[in-house]
Order: sequence, then structure tokens, then C-alpha cells
Amino acid sequence: MSGFMGGSASGGAVGGGVGQASSSGWSSMDTYRTASALSGVAKAWNQVSAARQQGVTAEHNAEMMKLEARYQDLRADIEKTRLRRNTARLRSRQRAAYSAAGVNPDEGTPAEVGEETWDRAEYDAELIEMQAESAAMGYRGKAAGHQQTADTALSTGMTRAGTSLLSTTRKLWRTR
Repeated sequence: MSGFMGGSASGGAVGGGVGQASSSGWSSMDTYRTASALSGVAKAWNQVSAARQQGVTAEHNAEMMKLEARYQDLRADIEKTRLRRNTARLRSRQRAAYSAAGVNPDEGTPAEVGEETWDRAEYDAELIEMQAESAAMGYRGKAAGHQQTADTALSTGMTRAGTSLLSTTRKLWRTR
């Protein structure tokens, strides 16, 4: 009669029949229990490792989103500076044109045109700021979501690992 693990009829070292002791003193049931226990531990280890990797990835993604939000803020500052510089140049050209025409650029219609030019530029700068802040806020929200994923990943992995170990223990107790 062949054994559980393909042993010989005499129940040799390869593994005797179910419940029979091999020459090493271990029964095939002991071997099964040991293999099951090791399998359960390996599964738990893999779950913790996967959770750690998920956490690291989520933290990396959160940092990327924070950097993108910061980029939006810096981009807005650069665009506003460029807009104001260009507006100052335009205003200088306006003043020069009025002066060349013999009109005082600081009084009457020329002054009103200059004020309107500045007002429009400030309105455009506010729009740039609002658009950048909206985009940055979206990236900050994504960063918070990724950070929350990172924070819960390890605890979820540990819970799953604990569940795997308890399940393995329960199975081993049933085979006694």
C-alpha cells in the first residue's frame, strides 16, 4: 500500500501512510500540519509586504501631488509677475505716445486710460491666482487621499495577515 506522499508499502522515509510514522519520527499528518503552518505564515508575510509597498507607493503619490500643488502656486506667481511687467511696459508706451502728441498723460482721458489698463491687469492677475489656487487645491485634495491610503495600508495588511494566521491555526486545530 503506497503512502500519502508516495512512500513505499513498508512506510519508509519518503512518507508512510496517513498517520504512519516515517523513519524520521514524523507522521505524514505532522508534515501536513507543518506545511500548512508555513504556508499560512508565508501568506501573512506576503500580505504585510504588499501592504507596506502599497503604503510606500501611496506616500510617493501624495508627495508628487504636493509638489504639483506647489508648482501651480509658483506658476501663478510667475504669470502674475510677467503680466504686471508687460502692463508696466504697455503703460510706459501709452504715456510716451500721449506725451509725443503733446497731451499730459497724468490728466483727463490719458490718466483714465492708464488707470483702466492697471485695473484690467490686476483683474487678470486675480484670475490667474484663482485658477492656480483651484488647481493647487485639487492637487492637495489628491495628496490627502493618497496619504490616507498610505496611513491605512499597513494596518489593513496587518489585519489581513492576522486573519490569515488565525484561519491557518483554526484549520490546524481541526485536523487534530
